[in-house]
Amino acid sequence: MIGRITVLGNGSSEVYLRDNQPAAKATPSPPPRHRPGLVPVAPVGGEETVTSSSHGEAGTRLPPVSSHVAELEENVVFFVNEARVDAGCPKLRIDHRLVASARQHSAEMAATGRFVHESPDGASPWDRMTRAGYRLGGAENIAKGYRNAADAVKSWLNSPSHRRNILNCQLTVTGVGVTLEPGGPWWTQDFGYS
Repeated sequence: MIGRITVLGNGSSEVYLRDNQPAAKATPSPPPRHRPGLVPVAPVGGEETVTSSSHGEAGTRLPPVSSHVAELEENVVFFVNEARVDAGCPKLRIDHRLVASARQHSAEMAATGRFVHESPDGASPWDRMTRAGYRLGGAENIAKGYRNAADAVKSWLNSPSHRRNILNCQLTVTGVGVTLEPGGPWWTQDFGYS
């Protein structure tokens, strides 16, 4: 079963989930507001080719992003993992195929000004994940308008449906994409099962 819920607040956020998977039973405390010393997930001004199967499919190419955007993406993973650990779930690992899918969707939303899970060509989150080489997609959270990762993640944790995705201990990998364009920032977090 696929469902969608929209939550409006200071920014906006929306959740898309597949197969009502059980979330963790514990209620997490909000993540911390800062994290020093982050490492970008892609180099500035170039493409990254991933060759380690633990981080994605060999040859997966990630679009270039600025170090600031890479830091925002890394912060989302950090704050989400803090909440997961507090709830008794394992930390999510980054899968670069999901990063590619999430970045593509954030860029599509920014380009069209449409805050939806469906791509302009009608593709679902799972279609995008599959196109990026990842076949075990589980869920997607999107947000817009939040200026930092802490606020985006806090908004998701304050929404029962978004929190369900974040605290679903069966989801084990993630990818985040952020686009800093007018109407945004535009945030996408994709989740997978392996």
